[in-house]
Amino acid sequence: MKTRGMTLIEVLVALMVSLVIGGIVFQGFGVLRTGHEIGERQNYAIANGRTGIDMLADHVRNAERCTSLIGCVNNAMIAPGSNATTLTYYTASTGSPVTYSFRGGSLYRTKGGVETRILRGLQSFSVTYLMNGAFLDQWTEAGTPSATNAPTICGVRIRATGFENTRQFVVETSVRLRNARRTPRFDRS
Repeated sequence: MKTRGMTLIEVLVALMVSLVIGGIVFQGFGVLRTGHEIGERQNYAIANGRTGIDMLADHVRNAERCTSLIGCVNNAMIAPGSNATTLTYYTASTGSPVTYSFRGGSLYRTKGGVETRILRGLQSFSVTYLMNGAFLDQWTEAGTPSATNAPTICGVRIRATGFENTRQFVVETSVRLRNARRTPRFDRS
C-alpha cells in the first residue's frame, strides 16, 4: 500500500488556515491585555482615592478639643466655617488648625501655612457633619458648623467621587471623632 504525501496546495491551505487562527488568537490576547490595563488603572485610581480618604479620616479622628479662646471656638474640634467642601479641625488644644479643601478636582491639606495636594482627579468631594445634643442622643446632620453647634459635632461623613476612563468610582467613609461625646450607636439615617 502506497501512501501519498501532501501536495503543495494542501500545505499552503493548511498554512493559511493556521495563520488566520493565529491572527484571531493574537488579536484576542491584545484585547485582553488592553482590558487588563484599563482595569488596573481604575483599581489604582480607586486605591489612591481610598488611601487619601483614609489618611483624612485618620487625621480627623484624632482631632483635639480646642480649649483656648484665642482663634477657635472653645471646646470644639471642628472649626466654624467648615462646609461641604472644606473641613478645618484642630490638632492641639491651643487651636492649631488643619484644613482640607476641595477645588479644581483636587483635595488639598493646609497646615501651618503649607499646602499639599492629597488627591487629584476627583469629580466631587463632600463632608457631612454629624452631631448629638446629649449623651445618648442619636446622631443627626449638623449642617455647616457654627460657633453654636461646633462643640456638639462628634463625627463626619466623607464622600469623594472621581472618574477613571469613563468609569466612576466612589469612596465614602464615616468617622467618629475620638475625643467627641460618646454615643451608643452611629446611625447613618
